[in-house]
Amino acid sequence: MLGERVLGSQASYLGRLGALSALLCGACTLPAAALLALEPALGNALALATCLVVAVAGACVARRG
Repeated sequence: MLGERVLGSQASYLGRLGALSALLCGACTLPAAALLALEPALGNALALATCLVVAVAGACVARRG
């Protein structure tokens, strides 16, 4: 499985959840950045910032877990 090759077979569930959230929220930052470029608004900026925060937090949890 791809996750076992990346995280190792002994990775905790919390580490796997962190990697999944980093992957999914990291992928959502691209459309959020495009939306912010097309229509600069406070809501779009907050959505982009939230995606970035969750992606970085997930990567940190995946690295520790």
